[in-house]
Amino acid sequence: MSNASVALAILGGSASSSYSTTGVAAFAKYKADPEAARLAFYNRADVQKNISNFQESANEISSLDDLLEDRKALEFVLTAFGLESEIGNPGKLKAIFNSDKDDPNSYANRLADPRYAELASFFNVANEGVSKFSDATTQTEVIDKYLTNAFEIQIGNENPAAREALYFLRKINEVDSSLEVLGDIALRSIVTTALGLPAEIANQSVLKQEALLDAKLDFDKLNTLDRDEENASKTQLDQVNDDLAELKSGLAATTNASIELTSLQEQLEDLRIRLQDFDNVTDPGGVLASEIPVQEAAIPELIRQQGLIAAADQALADTDPKLTRLNEIFDAAADVEDQDELDSLKAEFADLVSEITAADGTIKSANYIDSTSGTTENLFVPAGDGGSGIDALPSSKVTTAVDSEGTAVVTSSYDLSTFLSDLDDANTAFQSVALGSLSSGIAAAESIFDDAESAFASAEIQNAVNGSSFTNSIDDVNFGYTLNSQELSQGVSAVDDALTRLADAASVLSEIRALAFEAQQDDADITELNTQYGAKYDELSALINEAGSASDGVSTYTFDNLLTSGTLIYEADANSGKSIDARGGTLNADILAALPTTLSAANANGIISDVDTTFTDALSELKDNLVTDRRVFDFAANIADPLGSIDAEIRQIRSDLDNIIEQAGESGDNLLEEFASDLKVTLGTLGTVITVDAQNDFKDNFESSLSSLQYLAVSGATAEDREELLNDALFSVGSTLSRIKAEQYTLNIQNTILEEQKSALTGTSGSAENLSFLKPLENTNYAIKFIEQYLIKVDLEAVGGSTSAGSSNAHLVSLFTNISGGGGLLNLTS
Repeated sequence: MSNASVALAILGGSASSSYSTTGVAAFAKYKADPEAARLAFYNRADVQKNISNFQESANEISSLDDLLEDRKALEFVLTAFGLESEIGNPGKLKAIFNSDKDDPNSYANRLADPRYAELASFFNVANEGVSKFSDATTQTEVIDKYLTNAFEIQIGNENPAAREALYFLRKINEVDSSLEVLGDIALRSIVTTALGLPAEIANQSVLKQEALLDAKLDFDKLNTLDRDEENASKTQLDQVNDDLAELKSGLAATTNASIELTSLQEQLEDLRIRLQDFDNVTDPGGVLASEIPVQEAAIPELIRQQGLIAAADQALADTDPKLTRLNEIFDAAADVEDQDELDSLKAEFADLVSEITAADGTIKSANYIDSTSGTTENLFVPAGDGGSGIDALPSSKVTTAVDSEGTAVVTSSYDLSTFLSDLDDANTAFQSVALGSLSSGIAAAESIFDDAESAFASAEIQNAVNGSSFTNSIDDVNFGYTLNSQELSQGVSAVDDALTRLADAASVLSEIRALAFEAQQDDADITELNTQYGAKYDELSALINEAGSASDGVSTYTFDNLLTSGTLIYEADANSGKSIDARGGTLNADILAALPTTLSAANANGIISDVDTTFTDALSELKDNLVTDRRVFDFAANIADPLGSIDAEIRQIRSDLDNIIEQAGESGDNLLEEFASDLKVTLGTLGTVITVDAQNDFKDNFESSLSSLQYLAVSGATAEDREELLNDALFSVGSTLSRIKAEQYTLNIQNTILEEQKSALTGTSGSAENLSFLKPLENTNYAIKFIEQYLIKVDLEAVGGSTSAGSSNAHLVSLFTNISGGGGLLNLTS
């Protein structure tokens, strides 16, 4: 077939294809009289019968099962939402209809295709049941949607590309950015095809794809979003719908804020009830009378077990990177070219092994120190090591019953003595590696090292089992035995404060090192550097010597200083005398006393050396000890102690506050943010502007109401004192919630008025004068030309042609331009 014949065939609708006509011809037929085409489809007997059947069935639906069992009504609804292919999946459809539109994790909202969420949200069965099916306004909207989709399906029967053209023209007026195009699979395919973009652009970043479309599309010409004539031609019903949409945003903002505040209020109420019931829970003759004696016996041993597990975990974490580096040294040694390089690797290997196996190495330092019993125990050295001061464990397993039914926490040791000796042997073998026999020497050392690694991996598994046993066994325990809440709170506060200051001190030391490095340069301004150094020294001194504090606004409690006081002991249980050690340090002596008060070129190198070795080691050891001890305090203070566990939950709520506030704005404006603006809802048909006040002070007020919690805990306050605190927090939440609900009430009244106006305007559902389907699509000339370009491309590809300007089909393309006269079809070569 000649080029001219192909072009004429496509325009005439008879090109070779599996469809009855070409896309260009099918669209041209529709475009000749869109209103008549739509009215003809609407008046078809089968269409009118489907509408009538739907209305009859919808008015009789009393349950979701009624709809799912009525195949014709269900098919009508599914077609309205473009989901007609799901007719054979009643189970899936039931889950979709029952999905809560406001729950992002509901079934419909988790499905990738947004049409499922649209269906669930439209009928809102989860919250409103099936009441919407009998609503006249809803029926009109469903009929409108059905006619739109069914009509496009009919056009698609002639040629799928023509259906895509109508979809494009219907949707493009709602789109004003490339991101919205990329987010709609159908629009994306149409646009990229029309623009001749390869499918591979999907492999690029979204930003690159967005930039590519922005460069090729003029959205101001493509849609009618900003056209004044559209606003001028709006009907009264259009204006009512606009006002309802405006109200929807206000209702979404108030609803989201209300949901989050209500949830927060419920959490606080639950905690207040627990505080009111505190005396009964902790009464040895109360509700936990059978459990408290078991807990009293168990808690000292549980503290010990948690200490053993935490110390072992820290040792494993510290040892693992050293083993990784030892492996890397083996690989590096295989490629050495001279003795100096080999000797350097040997020295590093020996140092790393010593850091693991020595008496003060990572494994023999995995100790839990029990001040009550005077023992030092280590899960990895169960037989004890007098040289390291480690006592033998009484048994390989520590078993502690935690309830009257016999649920027990089991902690097992894992002897790493063979691991330590294998590491030493591997080091001996590696030190004997000769340059002339690298391969065999390294292999011999690696073989021993592999055995050590295997043992280490088994120890990691065993301690993970220990941790799981501990956590799982205590998860369901309702602790009622009273511990020393005040001392435990003081210990937790001191450890947390020390860890915070420790991190800041490490940062300041890094800055001091940088100043010392600058001081070594030939052009260094020592005077200026010394001024900066003095400021940093003072800052470091304050961090080390000045502990943090807690206050109720009147009185202040200063935490124990674990950076200077060494180890401090906090009583956990008065009856047993069980205590918990907080292994502090003496950084005032270890760092401050060793650090010069002034900086000079002469002492700069010494400062750098001390920071890199002595100071860093002191910080690292102290941090490891505090992190380990914090886990022991966490169990005793925040889980086992009934009062402390309530404090922990209150602290968690404070910690979650930013996330709670963020969730209040997940699907619209956020009224709870600190810098949120008031929301203006303008209702043109009612001539009113409703101002929804942003609750900017909510966060500050809520945090302020709980700010004295830590002071109450460390000063020995009672459950009643904490209840007063929660009352303040509840007042903060309740007052904000009341204001939000008042705004919501006002918006709902206006929404009811507008819904009644809309109902009056729409009249009988499904009547022709009320259907937007019968109104032809209003599109820009640019949009129409764009979709015609798409149709030409698709039709040409269907017959093996091409729209590439420089191809052998150039004559074919020019024929389209000439035949169309330039008035309808785009010149594709432009």
